Amino acid sequence: MQISPELAAAFNLDPSLEVYDNSTLSTIDSCIRKAYWKLMFQLPVTSHQGIQERVGVAAHYGTAIHSAMDKMYSPILYKQWSLEKRKIAAFKAFSTKYATLIPDHDMVEDPYSHPCGIRLLDDYFAHYEEEDKFYIPIETEWTTIVLLTDLSPPCYFISRGDGLLYRPAMEDYLVREFKTTKSSLQNKIDELVLSRQCEGYVWGISQPELLLPKDKPVTGILADVLAVRTKEKDPTKLFKREIIHKSDIQLEVWRRDTIAKIERWREIRVKAARNTQPLLQYTMFDRNANECMRYGKCSYYNLCAYGIDSINLDTLQPNDWNPLHSEKMEIP
Repeated sequence: MQISPELAAAFNLDPSLEVYDNSTLSTIDSCIRKAYWKLMFQLPVTSHQGIQERVGVAAHYGTAIHSAMDKMYSPILYKQWSLEKRKIAAFKAFSTKYATLIPDHDMVEDPYSHPCGIRLLDDYFAHYEEEDKFYIPIETEWTTIVLLTDLSPPCYFISRGDGLLYRPAMEDYLVREFKTTKSSLQNKIDELVLSRQCEGYVWGISQPELLLPKDKPVTGILADVLAVRTKEKDPTKLFKREIIHKSDIQLEVWRRDTIAKIERWREIRVKAARNTQPLLQYTMFDRNANECMRYGKCSYYNLCAYGIDSINLDTLQPNDWNPLHSEKMEIP
């Protein structure tokens, strides 16, 4: 994606350079056709490239949970407020965000209802009250911007993490990552162990320009998984934390892998650009049928199933998402 002149000026970036982040690369990885719809196809009514993805209740629920965690583990509030006061602030943050994103929240059934969210947060804070004392919050949601100069032309890679913690006992930093899930807690942890997203977080926040103390390294991720289940009462089945360490070699593999992915994406875009007709461009991007029904149904299912000419494109919204100013959406 290209960065807007306004954001380029705000962050002192070169607006002529491309911007990549984990969401963009994940889309390219999962389905190259989906990447075309989301990042390249231009609707007739706008100059923006890409079509906005559909976002459901589960994603909004996850965003509201993140808002609560931002308040609960705010470095300033952590130093100045009592635990109970921070809990109240977290519940209010969840409720405000939930009501904003889900106007018809009274119609939402469990497990994504507002009361279920409040209960889940209350149980989570109680379960980790003692363990939380081993960590000092440094940042809540943070952003890093790193210039990848190995590419020609270079590009920016942007990371947005859920938090940064200092662990006094080990004198190191841990990137925090919250996930909500309806599946197995251990499966989600296992997924995070191999997650390029998490490796990118550690790599990005470890860069010299961030000016963290060099004698206190960023050693990995504190993965925090919350289960979205209505009837479960056992906290060991509702919550799971695990520290996932990342070595310098793993981060270097991630960096080289990221460069290779961007190079491949650029190559296919160059080939597609030789065709000026949308239909000819479209055929350059293969569909991964295994992705069509993930999380219910792909946002671009009808476009692939029935074709551009059969869809009223005026009903679709342009993709104006940018990691520098948008809120992270969590899809259980």
